[in-house]
Parts: sequence; C-alpha cells; structure tokens
Amino acid sequence: MAVTAIIGHGRSAEGRKWGPRIDRCNMVVRMWDWHWQSADDYGSRYDVGLFEISNGLIDRFRQYNRRRPARCWIASFLWRLSREYAPPGRVEIVDQRRWTEIGVQQFGGAGTRDKLQFTRGTIAACWAIEAAAVGDTVMLIGFDNVLAAKALPIEEGFSKVYRAEPSTFHFDGYAEGETRYGNHDFTVELPVMRFLAAHRGINLVFAQQEWA
Repeated sequence: MAVTAIIGHGRSAEGRKWGPRIDRCNMVVRMWDWHWQSADDYGSRYDVGLFEISNGLIDRFRQYNRRRPARCWIASFLWRLSREYAPPGRVEIVDQRRWTEIGVQQFGGAGTRDKLQFTRGTIAACWAIEAAAVGDTVMLIGFDNVLAAKALPIEEGFSKVYRAEPSTFHFDGYAEGETRYGNHDFTVELPVMRFLAAHRGINLVFAQQEWA
C-alpha cells in the first residue's frame, strides 16, 4: 500500500533524522515555503507543492518561492484575484469549502472571524486523502497545532529559523493555548481529516506516533 507524506511546518520533526524515511514514501507533499527545513529531519523529496490563491499570498509566493515540485502544484483557492495570474506549470485548483462545510456542519467549527478556513497542511492532507486508494496511508509530519488542537507557544510550535524567514506569515493575533486563530479552528481540523479518511478507507497517522 502506498504512503503519502504531508510535511507541515511544526517542530516535531526537528532532531528526529526522519529525512530518509520521508524520502522513501511514495509521494511527498509540501508547502511551497519549505526551503528552510533540514533535509536530515524533513527530507528533500518534493512531489507536490501547495500555494494559496489570493492577491497578497500570490505576491509572496512569486517573490520568495525557490523550488518547483516534481509532479504538480496544488493551488488552494481563497479569494478571487483582482488581476490576471499565470499558474507556474501544472496546477490543480482546490476549493477547500467542501471540507470546511464538514467542519462546520459535523463538528461545529468556526474561526474567530465567523468563517472557517483550514491551515495549509490540512488542505494538503484532505487533498491527499481523496487522491489515495483504499488501504493507503497518509502520514502527517509537523502538524503540531493540529494534533494539540490548540495554538502551541510560538517557540514550541515553530522553529526560530522558520520565524526568521522573510517568506513566513506573520503571527499577529496568535495566542498560546487558544483553539482559534483568525479563520482557523484547530479543534476541527483533525476530526475532519479522520472523517474523510474513515469514509474513504485511508489510514491517517502522525509521524511522531508512528515513528516514535
């Protein structure tokens, strides 16, 4: 059975030397801004990359993206662009609303701004679950806030190297211990992924539990 690894930006992979294990997976999906991650811990294989479609985020992607995935991009649609945009090669447009509707209707999810949107890693994981075959495994790596179901302390949840990168998203309004941050609701992301995985017969696991 195939294994797809989804690489988030949490610190749980640091110092684990998981790189070779990650690179042996059948497919590796990363966020576009992963260039700061250590190959020893996070691997270097890059099959699918995720970026987000909105005016400001596209500008950030254009300015700081350094690598191209081997297979394709996933473009998560957030807001309609006010100008033309030429996708960077092969791109699959993904609308997360079919998954956030599950979060709202099944699990009562809601962001602090009366709207629910998933973190990038969860969007990538939901996409991978739907793309996998029955019996396959989707492994989550660096999904620390999702596993904790709350906002971890910044120093615990995100490495100093990542936070120092100019491409990194700001942490305005991020509060330790809170379950919601902006449009994110950390309490429902894992239940939604598990709901999708159970429905499709996919094994959903965390690396820090499976590889401990």
